[in-house]
Amino acid sequence: RAALPLLADGAVLYLVHAWTRTDTVFENARLTTLDDEYASSIPEAFYRFRTALGAHPDITIHTKLLEGPPAELVLGVARAQNADLIVAGTHGRGAVERWLIGSTSAALLRGAGCSVLLAPPPPPTERLRLVRHMRGSAAVHEPEQWDAELRSFVRRNLDRRTRLEIDDPGLGARVLESGLSLVGATYDARARKIELMFASPTRREAHFTRTLGRVRSVAVTAGARDDDRALFIESDGGGTFLTFLDPPRAPRSSADA
Repeated sequence: RAALPLLADGAVLYLVHAWTRTDTVFENARLTTLDDEYASSIPEAFYRFRTALGAHPDITIHTKLLEGPPAELVLGVARAQNADLIVAGTHGRGAVERWLIGSTSAALLRGAGCSVLLAPPPPPTERLRLVRHMRGSAAVHEPEQWDAELRSFVRRNLDRRTRLEIDDPGLGARVLESGLSLVGATYDARARKIELMFASPTRREAHFTRTLGRVRSVAVTAGARDDDRALFIESDGGGTFLTFLDPPRAPRSSADA
């Protein structure tokens, strides 16, 4: 997406994905199966990638799936197509660290015969939207991001009817509520607790609250149209599952991912 504003009408954009199969000393059928499953999933990932870019009728987009060293293969495609620009993402590391660890981005900078654009990672909320669009789910392990992700989740799903279940190692799985509407979710960094708030569909006052401490991660799963399907909160006390009993009123377009 960082490259799109730079492209003229009639431009050709190559989406290149290079990966390497698992290298083991001994043959391992399970790893071979996982590699094959990953390879077979890439066409769908390319499709999701293109829908995330949105419609651009004046730009021709090609996809290339290659096996081998990423930087070497990307540079090979750029040379073969006489590319004007290579675009790659970064993981937010400092420039010095990128050079010292020999990352793919650094290798592209060293070997490219054309301009290179290194796009910084998007803000956390936007990154999570893109991850959900590409993978169907996104987990957040950084506590400083939980409150923003939970509030965004509520904005997208306010008043949807829910089913709340817990899986407690000592008590087992049980349903805490079914049919109440979602009205709030927050993370209190000082108390290190997440609160989920619910109300009757006919009343907006929150009359049921689930408080969770010792949280490890917050994850959201989404459908093919980026509509939220479930919220999963992992904590030392087990897992809390929030699912919906009704469909979203207005699913977001994939182009908005």
